[in-house]
Amino acid sequence: MQHRERDYCDFFPNILKPLKAMHNRIRFFLSVSCLSFMTMNATATEEAKVPSILTVAVMDFDSPDERGAAASSLLTALLSTNELLHLVERVDLARVLAESEIAMTSGANGDEAMKVGHLTGAKAIITGRIFKVGDREYMVGKCIGTETGRVFGHAFDYETGGDFTASVDALSRALAETLTTRSGELLAKVETPEERLERLRKAVGGEENLPTVYVAIPEQHLTRQVPDPAAQVEIQVTLQNLGFTLVDRAEDAVYVVSGEAFSERAGQHGNLVACRARLEIKITSSRTREIKVDRQTSVAIDLSEHIAAKSALQEGGRLISERILPFLVPKKN
Repeated sequence: MQHRERDYCDFFPNILKPLKAMHNRIRFFLSVSCLSFMTMNATATEEAKVPSILTVAVMDFDSPDERGAAASSLLTALLSTNELLHLVERVDLARVLAESEIAMTSGANGDEAMKVGHLTGAKAIITGRIFKVGDREYMVGKCIGTETGRVFGHAFDYETGGDFTASVDALSRALAETLTTRSGELLAKVETPEERLERLRKAVGGEENLPTVYVAIPEQHLTRQVPDPAAQVEIQVTLQNLGFTLVDRAEDAVYVVSGEAFSERAGQHGNLVACRARLEIKITSSRTREIKVDRQTSVAIDLSEHIAAKSALQEGGRLISERILPFLVPKKN
């Protein structure tokens, strides 16, 4: 019996050695898998902690004197202290409005707000006016959703010659509450990728023989060239999913989509970095030589500056890809 046990002990190590090695490899594999899973969970948790931040542009208030501009400047400064709001810089806003010859007043409608949203990336526009009735002055401010046209207003009054800044402060608190608690009404309903694709398929009329398209939109973030342009890819993905044929040479395309895009750091909210992207495109028809131009400014916020920049560029590409469809697939008379 002892002799047989020694035989087994001499024999089993030859079998157990490879099994032991395999066991060690399995333990290593499981350790790596668990580590990867924990990392993915940590990343997902980190991403889930990124709050939704609303981009807002404040226009000069209508006023018979300089208090209109002063109210807008003070209101911008007060709202910028709210971590859930990202304010468009007033210098950039003035430049965009001057270039586009848009004059936003307190009576602005949803269409005008939408134009400003396209050019600045703002999801909400604040306009207002200051006027006098009897011995009292009134300050009225309203916020307009650039995607929905939804309007919310607030009004405060004070004695003529009274504390002007106190009314601006009260208005800023009222507007901040509206912007943060009712943002769901100011913003358009978030579509799933499938819902968006179905809507765009209806927009192109279910065409089977869609034209070939070539897309080339180089990008830059600050002074760094971007190797994988997000706006270009987003446009290509949209067109590809709708059934367009993408080609890699402009000579082979019926339509050529060209342009340029850039992104830049636009500010920081705690650990979150805001980036703004500008996308300008030109579409040329090789058949008629007709062209169409468009532009879009978008803002995105993330823990990573580069991811925020990419997200802003991607959002710009997503929005423009929808607006160019009527040019690529004209409606038949």
